[in-house]
Amino acid sequence: MHVTQRSGLQAFFVAISALLLTACSGSRPEPPAAVELQPASSPREAVMTAYTAISQDNVVGLFAVCRTTPQQRDILAAHCKTMAACNDFRHDFIAAYGAKAWNDLGRRKKAKPDGKAVSSMQMPSLGAEELAILAATPIETRSGEAFCLAPKQDYGDERSQEEINRDSFHDFEKNDKPDKIHMVQDANGWLVDGSSIMPDDRRTAPICDAMTKVMRDAQQMIGKPGVTQDQVTSAITKGMLKAVLINIW
Repeated sequence: MHVTQRSGLQAFFVAISALLLTACSGSRPEPPAAVELQPASSPREAVMTAYTAISQDNVVGLFAVCRTTPQQRDILAAHCKTMAACNDFRHDFIAAYGAKAWNDLGRRKKAKPDGKAVSSMQMPSLGAEELAILAATPIETRSGEAFCLAPKQDYGDERSQEEINRDSFHDFEKNDKPDKIHMVQDANGWLVDGSSIMPDDRRTAPICDAMTKVMRDAQQMIGKPGVTQDQVTSAITKGMLKAVLINIW
């Protein structure tokens, strides 16, 4: 079954949000303060500035082109940390095991010859490749709003980015806005709607925090004597699931 309208990253977190039926325990620190907005001159500039900032863990730069609430700033700040951890993990994982191993980590797996199932996790990342895809992704504009897809990150979806764009925009009027990055125009220019980057749920930030720790811990395993690729893969897939479940209840 293909994910037709969401990036792997968005679909993953939206699916998580759908499971969040009870409040998380504990409290979080105060969310990051708002910064002076610096609206972009175009939707393309707004989305590229925002996602470049995310890729660099640049919270101030992100908030400058985003329309946010305090809760959304908390979520986005945690998301930046998670993406930084993802990018660092990807770098070390590829250096140790190769690019094919990375792609296989995020691809839906078939059973091994011995019949044992292999767990898989769609691994999000936001580096030069994803930013280049975003720079070429079509943007639809209407009445002071604009929409585009986040970079393709679902390695289990075999369609090309062009095919995903075509399928998602073939009937734009009926397409759900949460499936896309949403940009809005005000008197000074264009801003990204922060709630379209990550699910606007108070439990999303703790999940991001937990996922960040899982990836940092798994990164430390890479290259250690006696630690295999399968052990690293198992640690991160199981750790991600645990990070989610712990923060659901």
